[in-house]
Amino acid sequence: MSTDGLQAPQANRGRGIRTGEEGRDSDEGVAGLLSGPSTQGGGLMLRCFLLLVMVLSSGCGGDSEGTPPAGKKPAVRRSLSTRSESGSKESDRLKALRKAVRGGDTAAMLELAECYRLGQEVARDPFQSIRLLQKAAREENVVAALRAGHLVHAGYAEVDPDPDGAVGWYRRAAKGGNADGMVMLGELVRVSDPKMAAQWFARAAEKGSGRAMIRLGEACAGGAVPLDRQKARGWYQKASEQDPEGMLKRVEMDFAANPDLHLDPASNSARGARLLQALIERTAKASKPQGCTCFSPLPCAACHAYEIGTRAMALMARAYQQGLGVQPDHARAVEWCRKAHQRGSNDATVQLAMHYLRGQGVRRDRGKAMKLLIDGAGKGHPEALVTLGMIYDEGVGVSKDPFKALKWYRKAAETGDAAAINNMGVIYLDARLVPRNFDRALQLFRKAAARGSIIAKTNLARMRFLSSTTTRTDVQESIRWLSTAASRGDLGAMLGFGELYFRGAPGVARNLNKAEEWLNKVLQSGNQGSNWHGVRRAARVLLGKVKRARSNG
Repeated sequence: MSTDGLQAPQANRGRGIRTGEEGRDSDEGVAGLLSGPSTQGGGLMLRCFLLLVMVLSSGCGGDSEGTPPAGKKPAVRRSLSTRSESGSKESDRLKALRKAVRGGDTAAMLELAECYRLGQEVARDPFQSIRLLQKAAREENVVAALRAGHLVHAGYAEVDPDPDGAVGWYRRAAKGGNADGMVMLGELVRVSDPKMAAQWFARAAEKGSGRAMIRLGEACAGGAVPLDRQKARGWYQKASEQDPEGMLKRVEMDFAANPDLHLDPASNSARGARLLQALIERTAKASKPQGCTCFSPLPCAACHAYEIGTRAMALMARAYQQGLGVQPDHARAVEWCRKAHQRGSNDATVQLAMHYLRGQGVRRDRGKAMKLLIDGAGKGHPEALVTLGMIYDEGVGVSKDPFKALKWYRKAAETGDAAAINNMGVIYLDARLVPRNFDRALQLFRKAAARGSIIAKTNLARMRFLSSTTTRTDVQESIRWLSTAASRGDLGAMLGFGELYFRGAPGVARNLNKAEEWLNKVLQSGNQGSNWHGVRRAARVLLGKVKRARSNG
């Protein structure tokens, strides 16, 4: 509330409350309000009212640095006053900053914006922070543009997160040569325009950004740019020199089935396990800073190292569970699961729940398993939601319940997670839990593929075999994609080949022997990715049809 437009009684004019940039309370004005009879009727009530206004407005003076964003309700806040939050006079540093801001110093704007963001020496005020950052950004301060993008991206005060609104600020930072701005711009457009994102990542990588190198590796490995897993490995190797996530990506490649790299899977996994142990040791001393205010999509070095260390522990648990480069040991897997779970790993939470549900490495405890999963689901973790769906779908430790399974699967897809959306597409395609609906499946696969799901792209290729309008060219294009995916160990691609040879397609004759060969590869695979259960189920059903077709001649 401001008193700028309030008129005191005529006898007291000039002695009222003073507000504005200095924001000082006038002792003389207070004395004038409390002393002497008023020349107006009802003067006592008016004096009490004015005194109340003065008290309420003492921390809410005029705003000398702009107005709130259009359509947004400003938070109640202090003016740019000469008093600190505790009521004591401002430090010389803060006074100097304000003076420099008035003089147009963008570095001072940046520093004062941080004071308002964190509430250092002033009352916390994200609105003032964003105004100062945007003002400095318009004066070509690229760091201010980056931070303005962060605030708009993450949301501030009662203003909701606005990733689309952040694009313009990140673009300012990127065009000004800021590598982090290039990375964040690439992050925001990687779904809608993967080629443009790759260009920004390439520019940031030239400036030495490890995060950009990792994103380029992901683009090469996932097909957002021409598929080249050797090049992806090279980007991860280069990134690992400065960013521990690069090492983690190399381990993930070593643990995956990659015949296209012409490397022995056993030696690959062993090397991956050694790298993983080295990564855990590298990040062992990393601790999550208490009360850190860094921006999560682009975290500070300490938070990033802590997160990568946590992911490495969860991956070590999976290595012991599946025997990737180490001897299978469920007890050791549980040990690593617990470590990663205590550090907030969603993946480890789901793994630990499954150990309790199956009694692997621990005594079977359905109650603990369901509590872990439901806690994770309550926080909106897609993997916990999908796993709950799978438990009721498969009847793992519980009675089969298709209605509960479908409920959890749908909740997972509603989070926007690409894997969960793809999973719902599979449900509609394979007529599980719901009637078959090709149009809905196609819509979901396209949505998941646009969000970067390689599995969804494989499922789109599978759908071409099932369409009555498929041409020979469509089939050949699908075969090329499925061959690449199957060589990486993609179970969906192997299932796709089983479907192709079971049904036949333009240019491809029906071949039950080849269909059975591909379906057996699915069933014999140790791959336990997010779509493992659904694909194996579909493969078993199709294999039954293949055997019946063969027996019927």
